[in-house]
Amino acid sequence: MDKNEIYNKLSMYDDFTRDVITNSILEFYNTFSDKYLTIDEIIKLLITNIPNGIKIYDNDDKFDAICSIDSQQFKVHRSVLEDKDYFNYVFFHEFIHSISFKQYGDSRYMGFYTIDKGDDYAFKSKAFNEAFTEYLTLKRNNKYNYSREDGSLSGYDLGATKIEDICKIVGEEEL
Repeated sequence: MDKNEIYNKLSMYDDFTRDVITNSILEFYNTFSDKYLTIDEIIKLLITNIPNGIKIYDNDDKFDAICSIDSQQFKVHRSVLEDKDYFNYVFFHEFIHSISFKQYGDSRYMGFYTIDKGDDYAFKSKAFNEAFTEYLTLKRNNKYNYSREDGSLSGYDLGATKIEDICKIVGEEEL
């Protein structure tokens, strides 16, 4: 599917959202091909999970960008738009959250969760979710030469490096 076909399938969104999501879909597909999801599956997930598109905020909330399943939108702080590489970096991370979201009955799962149910389940689940999401994001960032915010490793980056180490042992497919 080419860029225009994807863009046209996203007609429920405003032009800005369509442009950003079309590019994210293409970069995801060009990085991973059909390894995880097809383009049609990605579009269906986005329309289902994030029907309200991208909303730009000016307030003092403590986020650069988030995937809000509750409000069914991506929320991006206006200041992030000033640096194209950084915007592409953080938005793609949130994009991965949106297409990995699952709902089973009343249970909702954001992203990649572990199945180990111990006392620290919530922490482990969130940590693995962020680490694997960042792992995928960094693979795409490396392919497209998007730089990190300041070049230093964040907690998410450190988790992603651990995912890389695990992949060397068990393989990405198995993980």
